[in-house]
Amino acid sequence: MPGINVQQAVNAAVAHVNTFPDLMPTANVRLEEFEYDEQIDEWKITLSFAEMGQTLVGTPRNFKTFLIDGTNGHVKSMKIRSPFAART
Repeated sequence: MPGINVQQAVNAAVAHVNTFPDLMPTANVRLEEFEYDEQIDEWKITLSFAEMGQTLVGTPRNFKTFLIDGTNGHVKSMKIRSPFAART
């Protein structure tokens, strides 16, 4: 059982994004996926962002996956994820 729940893990990922407003779009962030790994007590959170300055429906989106420590909510990593990548 994780120390933090999915809402806390998502909030940690979004807060991390908000610390880099000049490097990542901070408007129009959307939760795409979440997954909890009991073996290593870690959340995998995937967020998407509209291209810089775009807010229209159908606008291309960028995807980032965050690994969040399940005990304390610290962001362990952030990676670019292609929506077309093979699932493992």
